[in-house]
Amino acid sequence: MCKWATAALVAATISGCRSNTSMKGYRATIQSGATAIPEAVEMERMFPQTDHFITHFGFDSSPKQWNSEAFFGKRYILTMQVSVDVDYSSQQVSCIGEPKFYLNEVATAQPLSHGRFELTHGRTLEFGREEWKQLVEAKGDLNVLGFAPTPSVVPNYSEAVEAIRRDRVPVSLRTRMEGK
Repeated sequence: MCKWATAALVAATISGCRSNTSMKGYRATIQSGATAIPEAVEMERMFPQTDHFITHFGFDSSPKQWNSEAFFGKRYILTMQVSVDVDYSSQQVSCIGEPKFYLNEVATAQPLSHGRFELTHGRTLEFGREEWKQLVEAKGDLNVLGFAPTPSVVPNYSEAVEAIRRDRVPVSLRTRMEGK
């Protein structure tokens, strides 16, 4: 096969795989999580610096995992993960598992080359939906989980969060739920 034919075949394969895996389709699919995964909306309400994304989005055979990741308190990262099904034609996700939450206290954020950072974690906590409900009722007060917050700021935390979020596609679930 000649070079131009190979290039045309590759371009047709990439662009023709799925019409709804475009950026617009991706955003619409993520926004559908507002109704399918209420915990993700609650996370964004409590912690405005929250990202939502789907692991293996666009791949047929791979299991899909919804991720909501919040950055707060100048030293914490809270991640919520749940298994989901993705219907690409309707741009909808449906929750097929129980959410799991992972709270990590960042101990250090060391700058590396090329704008990257190495984070080390101190205390961690894994919890489920029942504890999440308690945290929501307590308006994000970590004490309700027996995880007394540390008030000190981690140097370089804000820069590390910026680096982590830099290449993510920002999609707000609150705007869909609140009509913004």
